Amino acid sequence: MFSWTHYFSPLSSQPKPTLTRRLRTVGFSLIAFGGLMIGTVSSVKAQDKDPLIDDEIKPAEVKAPVRPVVQPPIAINFRERPKVMVDSKRLKKTISVDGVIADNKWDTFYNTTVGAVKGTILCNWDDDYLYLGVRADGQSNVVFDIDAGADGWLKGADNLEIVVEQLPNSTAPKVSVHLLDATSNKDTPVWNDTAYDPKKILVSVKLVNNVQYIELAIPKEMGSMLLRDGVTMGIRGELFPLSTLPFTPTQPYEPHLLLEATLVSSHIISAPGINPTLSITDDKCAAGQELSATLRLLNQTDQPVPIKSVKWEGIGNSVNVLNSVREVAVPGLPPTKARDLKYKTRLPEKLSPGTYTIAVTVDLENGKQVYSTRTFTVVEPLQVRIFGDPDPVAIIGTTKYDVVLDITSAVPSYLKAEAEIVVMPSGWTLEGKKRRGVEVIGEDRRKLFRFRFKLPSTTAAGNYPIEAMLTYKERTWTVRYVAKVVRTDAPTITPPTGN
Repeated sequence: MFSWTHYFSPLSSQPKPTLTRRLRTVGFSLIAFGGLMIGTVSSVKAQDKDPLIDDEIKPAEVKAPVRPVVQPPIAINFRERPKVMVDSKRLKKTISVDGVIADNKWDTFYNTTVGAVKGTILCNWDDDYLYLGVRADGQSNVVFDIDAGADGWLKGADNLEIVVEQLPNSTAPKVSVHLLDATSNKDTPVWNDTAYDPKKILVSVKLVNNVQYIELAIPKEMGSMLLRDGVTMGIRGELFPLSTLPFTPTQPYEPHLLLEATLVSSHIISAPGINPTLSITDDKCAAGQELSATLRLLNQTDQPVPIKSVKWEGIGNSVNVLNSVREVAVPGLPPTKARDLKYKTRLPEKLSPGTYTIAVTVDLENGKQVYSTRTFTVVEPLQVRIFGDPDPVAIIGTTKYDVVLDITSAVPSYLKAEAEIVVMPSGWTLEGKKRRGVEVIGEDRRKLFRFRFKLPSTTAAGNYPIEAMLTYKERTWTVRYVAKVVRTDAPTITPPTGN
């Protein structure tokens, strides 16, 4: 016999469960001859709380585990050249890698307006570095491709891929350098990830008001870059969003189509019918030197062209280096003739070596404008090295020996400095004074200055340190040299007297 029992409250005052509410507990008993078997089936599922049960037990709420978002590898189509407007003329300019991309500090290479990240690719250069930069809308990473010889991606060993990326749980950006080596066979090129040390690249990465700034200074030794006026290179910069996965280079046999960049030391924007030429007196200057510039404007029309104003200034890192001058009373340009506009300034005495830029803007009365820039390099006013003559020196009796200062001057007209021997071996005799005046007449001229010593016949064979110091305009250059003394016979040394 089967018996069904429903476990509900017997109180008639309680409302009966509705048809939409499922049973909380269902039990049944099975009685058979020769034994007793009891089975119980429980189901805990309700669409809302049962008012008949006061001590209802709620199951604990279980939250699904949070899984990290794994983004797919970054895919960049290097087989297709970017469809952008490019300013291929890359102006020579020294960039301070400090994460601050102010007006006139960098020059725009091109703008990216498609893809997940939009921004601007920047490029400049000087005698020692290729400068690449990024100004992006929001956090981003960047990969730069460089073909130093502009001879094709799958040729030679001058193709660099430099990646700057910010990875999760990393406090500093990761910089990696990949060299594509196709010297043996362009059909079987290989990536070399150990050819260059990424630490030699100057890097700055900053996020300011959700604008990403990335600056790189790549030394010319990487990829055997030839940095000089007129050289053409292939350059491409690609922005991509932050990812949990590191950037992976393409297969080495994949072609990369880059954009042409020509290195120049001047930049000109002309007006119709006007041919401007900006020249300076010296491309390589010394601190404290006077610098002169001339802008020649050739009027190629048969009508006079009145000039409204002329402004000379330094731009970028040169703002506080060059005097800013604006002239308004300037004669106009006669028909089919040229006029020279002059500028003169003196460079600061303590100006650091580097590349600086002078700019001139000519506003014409007809609303047109002529704009031209030119760069110049500030170098050390002098270079000095020290050597001995003869080297080595053999002792034969009292022996004469010269310590020579080899001085090259970059100062116009003449350089007047003071040289001094500050460290010399004990027992050696110096002819004349330790401190002397030296002069080098003419820029880029070289002159040798000698300090003559007398070495006693008892001088033993060995190495003897010598140090000299050159002083020019409150700056000092210290040079050191180790004189090597040899003997063909044993020296005669008087033994010390004993008690």
